[in-house]
Amino acid sequence: MSPISKRENYYAHDFREIANAAGAPNSVWSMDARAGAITEVEEVTDIGMAQKMAGHKSAKTTQGYVSGDSVKNNREVAKARSKLHK
Repeated sequence: MSPISKRENYYAHDFREIANAAGAPNSVWSMDARAGAITEVEEVTDIGMAQKMAGHKSAKTTQGYVSGDSVKNNREVAKARSKLHK
């Protein structure tokens, strides 16, 4: 573990350390998890609830995070990938 300089983001450092320990590739960023959560909330509730959860002032901003049918697709991919990691 390298020391963190004053200019570095502690959250980003901690996220990467945990992601590495979990085996997540470097291409997975914390912001991906946030966008995924917003997409899932919008899918199971509505854009207003997702907006509130995300802390956005505008539903238009929230809509920019929502990834259409990606939740269904992501779940299918996760199921398929889980078969490789038994």
